[in-house]
Amino acid sequence: MKTSGVYRVAFRTKAIGTLRRNTNWTSSAAAWLGPGVTGIQLVAEYEKDPFGIHVPGSTRIVVELSAESPDDAVLKATPIADTLGRIIAFQAGAPHEVPRTIALFNVTPGLKRRTFMQWNYNTLGVNPSRPLHVFAIETVLDTLSKLPVREREAIVRAIKWYTDALREADATDRFIKIWVGLESVGAIINRRVHKSGWRSCKDCAGTLADREGDQKEERGIRHMLSIVDTSRTDTFDRLKKARNKLIHSEWPLERVRAIIDPLLPLAVEASTRSILTALAGPTEKRGAREALLPTKELPNVADVLLTAELLTPDPNALGELADKFDVTSHIRSSEESTDGYTARAAFDIHVELPCRYENLQLTSLRKSPDSIQIDVDREPEFE
Repeated sequence: MKTSGVYRVAFRTKAIGTLRRNTNWTSSAAAWLGPGVTGIQLVAEYEKDPFGIHVPGSTRIVVELSAESPDDAVLKATPIADTLGRIIAFQAGAPHEVPRTIALFNVTPGLKRRTFMQWNYNTLGVNPSRPLHVFAIETVLDTLSKLPVREREAIVRAIKWYTDALREADATDRFIKIWVGLESVGAIINRRVHKSGWRSCKDCAGTLADREGDQKEERGIRHMLSIVDTSRTDTFDRLKKARNKLIHSEWPLERVRAIIDPLLPLAVEASTRSILTALAGPTEKRGAREALLPTKELPNVADVLLTAELLTPDPNALGELADKFDVTSHIRSSEESTDGYTARAAFDIHVELPCRYENLQLTSLRKSPDSIQIDVDREPEFE
């Protein structure tokens, strides 16, 4: 089956900034958002409160674009939806909330067999979580209270930049925030690890000539990037150059990303280590503090991804972005935990499609190492 063509990728955000009720706005003047973009749609999703009053629920963002495959469509559409979400947040004077992928649909003209994918979150009613020990948080707060004001402010800024970076959908923006966070505590790290002088440090990669030009905060960054992966000797110099060329618009984004993408995980780990090292204080060991590294999964990865293969009687029937057709499929799921307990859930998935179909086949994929069984309770009902 041909996969290259035109796709519509839908996202949902529950940001503070919301659209007015009944808003269903489409625009074709969206080419500037990215290559291959042919249209966008913003839909206000309202719900009723306990008193029957319609209140803002979320905003649905749909991006229509050309792509080589479903994965390529999601990859291209994600930063576009993120940009639209940021514009909404800016207009509302509110923090940015990363839009989550909810659906993908192949709308290539003339294609009889199409693909529909839907991301479903928290199917068992449990939010993703990472348990933390309260004494670790207490230790951090206690450490910060005892540090000099300038060091405390620098560490708190680094934590803010770090956590902001983890919310970024675009890898380039994530890198810039990670780098600024590293710069925030770089001078502190330099003081912590180079007590005998940076020239005599056996861990820092790079020749002495390369290191002569480093600023004091850069010496701390170089040290951390050097110990994260000892097999690489040019990580700091490559990332610093990419950062400078990006900030001063001397390189196109494609060239910058070619350097950043493979090294970004190292920069994230170096940022974590830097904050912990700064928190350890001038007299304590580096390992005296603890933190979890970011999960490898993106923040908008779904619990369950449903894939549907659809047959349309009219290969040219696409409909407009604003048109929709409701399909309901009844799904049951179950998951057995390591301690022997089994959780089950039955739920309906409501699908909005832009035209009528005569057949729908559902398959499923659990995007997690844990196993989960998805069963179609009965054939989907078409209105």
